[in-house]
Amino acid sequence: MAMPARLVFPVPFQRSGYFVRKPPALWLRDIGAGLEAFAINDRPDACSAVLNSFALLLLKIGDVTRSRRLCQLQVDRFLQSGDLLAIQPYINIGRIDFRLGSHASAATHFFLPHAIFPGCRIRLDGMPLTITDPSVANVCETVRLIEGAQLIFSRDGNAAVRIFLRKHLSHGSTAREMMAWFAFHDGNRALLAAETSRLAESTDDCGKLAFYNALNQILARDDKKLFLSLCILLEVLRGSPADRDVIASLLHALKSILSHDMCRDGPCARIRDQQLVHEWAAWLGDAELQAFFDRSPSRSCYESLGGFEHEVDHCYGFAEWQLRSCAARRSGPAVHAPSSSAARRVG
Repeated sequence: MAMPARLVFPVPFQRSGYFVRKPPALWLRDIGAGLEAFAINDRPDACSAVLNSFALLLLKIGDVTRSRRLCQLQVDRFLQSGDLLAIQPYINIGRIDFRLGSHASAATHFFLPHAIFPGCRIRLDGMPLTITDPSVANVCETVRLIEGAQLIFSRDGNAAVRIFLRKHLSHGSTAREMMAWFAFHDGNRALLAAETSRLAESTDDCGKLAFYNALNQILARDDKKLFLSLCILLEVLRGSPADRDVIASLLHALKSILSHDMCRDGPCARIRDQQLVHEWAAWLGDAELQAFFDRSPSRSCYESLGGFEHEVDHCYGFAEWQLRSCAARRSGPAVHAPSSSAARRVG
């Protein structure tokens, strides 16, 4: 059982630390500059952020093999020094494997051996790692909940994912939101209404409540109330501050609802053409959101990298050299760098 094609998985509603998918050529240029600017031994945190970004871009353009390999090279590199930077690419490998349908491998990367907390010791790829940063522990637990729920749903269905989520209701509103989302997917109007009511008791976020009310109206096939919920989302967007996470949350909520077949025409469909939506999408600079609201296939923006194969290859070679040369310095002779600059080759 796969995630429904008609709606993008939108939970949790509120994005945090949102990563903007820039137009691909600009994204690639920034990656090249970042690879040049941040040596992995001098600035491992900054270099790791660039490498994770590059792995995502490779995945977006369909280069799954090199995307996964780049993540694995990072894991190997950072585990050598016991660095917590190994965890993000380790999780990303799970995300790639999940997309490929490799559920057993994905589960290994999503469900670390036990509950994660500061001071605990875990093992990644057989190597010990001590969790010293509370934020890293939080990331691990969030992945266990969100990606873990998606995996269980895909593998075992709605009943199994509900059992899993009920065990995590103490983790705040995210588990409750996911209960609502899976109730929606299952067409369970009573459960979705109940979960929406519980969310209303714990938040005064008008955007979030409008989103879950919209899901209720989709199941009820009530065009007028669905349109009203979309108008509320639009008004919340109109009054929002210029905050990346806030704007991304609202635009993704609108995209999720407007992707439904009830919004193909009529008043709901016209929400997609509102100037306000296009202005905020342009301000955010996210190529995928802009493609959606412009009614262009999101894949087409990544197909535009078709003329940049050499630059992609060069950035990958430079990234691989950074990671492999570090390992070589620890265990053997030096590995020579590519002869030309990754940053200068991307235009």
